[in-house]
Amino acid sequence: MKKAKWMCLLLALLLLTSGCGTESVLDAETLTVGRDSSGFVMPQIPEVTLDTVSLVTEGIYSTAGIYDIGIYPFSAFRGCIFYLYTLEPLPEDACVSVDTEVSYTAFLNEREISETGSDLYPYYLFECAQGTDWTEMAEAYAKAQYANYEQSTTGSPTEEQNAQWAQAANDYKQLFYTWADAYQQQLEIWEAETQMPIYQYVVVINFDLKSSTDEVITEATLSYGGTDLTLPIGTIRLDGDADYPYGDGISAINLALGEYPAGTPWGDGYLELSTGIRIRINQDVVLKDLYIYNDMAQIAECTITLASGGMTLDQKWTPGAETLELQAGSEATFYITFADEDLTQREYGKTMELFLEYEQDGETYCTNVGIQIIRNREPYEVYLWAFEGVDTQSYYQQYLNVVKNLSFEEE
Repeated sequence: MKKAKWMCLLLALLLLTSGCGTESVLDAETLTVGRDSSGFVMPQIPEVTLDTVSLVTEGIYSTAGIYDIGIYPFSAFRGCIFYLYTLEPLPEDACVSVDTEVSYTAFLNEREISETGSDLYPYYLFECAQGTDWTEMAEAYAKAQYANYEQSTTGSPTEEQNAQWAQAANDYKQLFYTWADAYQQQLEIWEAETQMPIYQYVVVINFDLKSSTDEVITEATLSYGGTDLTLPIGTIRLDGDADYPYGDGISAINLALGEYPAGTPWGDGYLELSTGIRIRINQDVVLKDLYIYNDMAQIAECTITLASGGMTLDQKWTPGAETLELQAGSEATFYITFADEDLTQREYGKTMELFLEYEQDGETYCTNVGIQIIRNREPYEVYLWAFEGVDTQSYYQQYLNVVKNLSFEEE
């Protein structure tokens, strides 16, 4: 099977030329560290909900079962992307098919794994493989950071205080680097190895949506060497009758946005898009709302940059609660953070339609932008997690998401 320059082709394969806002489903949470009579209080660390490992058969793991995709006539993305991980290379005749009356194309290509050394196998994954207690690690980190906070806010520290602060920093350092020497030895061993213990394949399926289409697809088939394996594919809804009041007062500059974060710790339920949503204002309009079509995901935060006549203006905007008057000839860029409970519960693969609702000459219209978000795990993390039974999710939920959200309060 020929290896593909795959990532640069994904948008080309999927991108086809072609409601009302609600309150956020999640509240931002800051983990506050403070004092009690003993001097230190650790915030509550969330319990881990381990991802479901979807082994299709021994030696093959598929990410397809995590998907939640709606495809409509106005969709920029009219398909899905998922990954297969195998312990042995797939035969040359391997292919993926879908049982549907809708015309479609499907591509299956091996993804070349080019990472080496610490890029391939970062230290935190090695710590996961050693059974690190990430709750203990988070508490040690919090104590070290709290010591820094006390040190910066104490005018005339005593020798005892200085010793306590130094001890807190040293305790965390020693705990975190427990396996550092063993990790370096492992990397040196791998320098002589040229073959990964896992193979990765990308699957792209595009649907030719018709106006009469009304179908839900929940599985695909992986075929090779006379064997057919069923791949759970989550939910793909094909709705050819969906429509909205399209207008020409606003036009989207980027019709679609694909996000493929590698190993992103999404346990807090929020995702900030790395690229702004850009629009061009063709007529004088009043922007009323910004929301996700037919989906539970909500806009948690939105900042808008307005550009007109060489001038720019940045401001926070609350879609649905505030309106914005936009002048013809100007441009606007929206920087968006999503809140989605699905982010806290599972691997993530979703295609969404972002709707901009506006009023023009007394009528309400919409413009849409397609957004596709996929969590692209690092290959060796998948190997440890799916084939070796190593708990890697605790690192994200019990350590990284905790230490990212720490704050400190005065006595």
